Amino acid sequence: MLKQLVNFIAFGLILTTILFLIPHITKNDFIEKTTKRIELNTNEQIASFSQELDSAFNLHRPLVTQWALQLKKIFTLDLGYSLYNYPTRNWHILKKPFLQTLNLFLISILCSWSCGTLLGALIFRVNRIFINRLFVITRFLSFLPGFIYAIPFILLFKLNS
Repeated sequence: MLKQLVNFIAFGLILTTILFLIPHITKNDFIEKTTKRIELNTNEQIASFSQELDSAFNLHRPLVTQWALQLKKIFTLDLGYSLYNYPTRNWHILKKPFLQTLNLFLISILCSWSCGTLLGALIFRVNRIFINRLFVITRFLSFLPGFIYAIPFILLFKLNS
């Protein structure tokens, strides 16, 4: 259990570091892109907006300090603002896909549980010889991860937007 917890924490730190470094080491100037997106025209507006971004993301500090502050925000469950869509908070960007994924999992769990329970009881009641033949298929299906069962529901309800 302890080994799994250490692996989970190490994986989380590595993933967080990679996701933090990607926007910081790319050659894209996100301040310039953001000012064009929200249509700031004068140099004074751009300068004040640049200072606002600098204070919101601590861009004047060293990269290690920025990373530590980002980790602190993540551990306090504050996802903060989006770097590329600045006035928008990260939770507002992630909310819709998160809720769609949660709904998809809930639907697939309820349908698979109810269909599996009812069909299992019916098959056991009707024909015990059929159970021996079905046993091979069910042993194979028991080793598949749960999200595989959600694929038919994606195709059925066409949730891909």
